[in-house]
Amino acid sequence: MMKIKKENIFLKCKACGFVSDVDPRHKLNTFILKNPPENKLKKEEQKLKKAEEERVKDAEALGEKEKKEKDKKKKDKDKKEKKDKKKKKEGEEGEDKGSEDEDEKSGEEDDDGVVWMTDTSTEAAKRRAQEQLTAATAALVTLGNLEAEQEAARRKAEREAKKTAEEEARKKAEEEKKAAEEAAARAAAAAQAAALASADPVVRLRALLADKDAPTVVKELKGMTVEGGVAGKMRVLYEAALVGSETKMDVTLKARKNIFAQFAQDPQSQLAQLIAMEHMFAVAAPERLKEAPYLLKQLYETDLVEEDVILAWAQKADAGKLLGVPADGGKAVRNAVAQVVEWLQSQEDEEDEEDDEDEDE
Repeated sequence: MMKIKKENIFLKCKACGFVSDVDPRHKLNTFILKNPPENKLKKEEQKLKKAEEERVKDAEALGEKEKKEKDKKKKDKDKKEKKDKKKKKEGEEGEDKGSEDEDEKSGEEDDDGVVWMTDTSTEAAKRRAQEQLTAATAALVTLGNLEAEQEAARRKAEREAKKTAEEEARKKAEEEKKAAEEAAARAAAAAQAAALASADPVVRLRALLADKDAPTVVKELKGMTVEGGVAGKMRVLYEAALVGSETKMDVTLKARKNIFAQFAQDPQSQLAQLIAMEHMFAVAAPERLKEAPYLLKQLYETDLVEEDVILAWAQKADAGKLLGVPADGGKAVRNAVAQVVEWLQSQEDEEDEEDDEDEDE
């Protein structure tokens, strides 16, 4: 702590009370005197400061009183010495008696001096006052420690409260997520049950594809009674398996080859699949017509439909009438797969040429 008195700067240690002065020749000394710091002592420090000043004043007053009493005793002693010298002139006996009295009184005064010779300097008075302040200083330090402990406890309580709130929020979020998942599962189960009970064979078969194995799906499809016979059943299969998914149709077909293969055992079944494909791109999902050539190529490469069947279907423009495919729709589908058909036709021509060469030989 820094104090400024009469253009002098003193530094005082708050812990031990030691006071030291600042060199007046230092440039900082002049600046501080011109711009003294604001007095922002706390109430406890102001009380301690006031108590210290009062104790210093009391100590100084006590020292002055002791000094006056000492001076008075010295004057009394000098006065008695003068009287004793006067008595010596009157007679030897009086002199001896006076000398003895003087020695006794001198001894008493010396004893009194021992009692009153306590250090009465200003520094000693300040030191005694500082000793008296020890308890108050200790109380101030204790108060500071108590405030620090209270602040630490407050921060700890805030951290624990924040942690508890976060934990509760996390648990609540998990519970809400779990509840939402359970609700979604119940909704899906209800939708699945409704789909299985649906009168629409496409919806019913799509539900089976999502939940059952291939043999169950094949059994259900074979047992259906739909318009169009085998071609009608293939229409249901193609729409349920391919239209209901956002995945590319040729990829889905390859993944579910084991189901489609159960309905590709003979040329009639293979042709039924091509008619179902034609209906799908012309009526059920015309917006996905660009996938037609890839799907037809996949049917050929996975041996689901033979080359001859594909070429025969391509040449029969009214094949889709069986499922109610309009003429312009059938034409659009054949135009979309024309390159695949031409490629297959060229392969067949090459094979025919090879066969002719073999016969000539």
